[in-house]
Amino acid sequence: MDHLTTTSGSVYTLQQQFQSRDVLLDGKSLRIHHMAKHIHPAIDGDVPVKNPWNKKVSMSIVDTKTYIPYTGQAQSTSTSDTFILHNFGDYLFLYPFDNMQTPVDIMRFSHAPICHDFRVPMLSVQPTNLVLALLSNDVLVFDPLHGLDTFSHHNRNGAVCCSPITTTKWVQQSHTEFVVAHENGAIYVYDHTFPDESSEFMDVEQPEGEFTLLLQREDRTNPVACWHVSTQAIYDVSFSPNGKYLACVGKTGALIVFQYHMQRKIAMMQSHFGALTCLAWSPNSLYILVCLLNLL
Repeated sequence: MDHLTTTSGSVYTLQQQFQSRDVLLDGKSLRIHHMAKHIHPAIDGDVPVKNPWNKKVSMSIVDTKTYIPYTGQAQSTSTSDTFILHNFGDYLFLYPFDNMQTPVDIMRFSHAPICHDFRVPMLSVQPTNLVLALLSNDVLVFDPLHGLDTFSHHNRNGAVCCSPITTTKWVQQSHTEFVVAHENGAIYVYDHTFPDESSEFMDVEQPEGEFTLLLQREDRTNPVACWHVSTQAIYDVSFSPNGKYLACVGKTGALIVFQYHMQRKIAMMQSHFGALTCLAWSPNSLYILVCLLNLL
């Protein structure tokens, strides 16, 4: 078992490794769910879709006690209540935490998955909805642990915002709302139970702080809101564990913190060496850890 010791003395242990690439190359007899029917394939002659800034692979973790295998899917012998989902190429792989050698499900899309996030259920028997952003700028919400037939589809072919998506996250303590960040510096708020319309029919608000807030004029219509927080790409967003704050980082090197429900900017830190690529909150919602892309 491999160990990593940091300069501060912290020791990290590699417990398990993903075998997704080997699973595909070995051609193991696992059923693959082809999800292309939900997304319109690219038309010959179209401008190639821009690759994400970091070509990142995302990982999402969720606990559930009601996992239901699909018909024809490999039956998992795992007793784990924790599942890990990650993307590789055009595929999504779903693994039980205690056995990462064999995925319990593989999903293939006509456009590569970019980022995703599980909604943390209040109870282990509640739905485990996943919000998934694709390279085509389409956003899907579905439950990979309980059925692929029910889903919602947003920003179809970039109809709401055509700027490349960088990350997506569920709103903390919300059952239905999620946010999607883009390379144009905008963060859109969606409700997966509402239909999409257009961002053209939104009213401009002037909240406290240096950013622009657009609110949907029509009831029960997406996008619910749009936060223009930067002139350049937003690379990561994260809600505090207590649900009060939204933090974001991006290409400008700024860390910005908002009181989410009050729609107010309350703090900002500026990096002088390069972009900030990702962030994470402490469990008590008091501290933020950021990663720096050093261009020196």
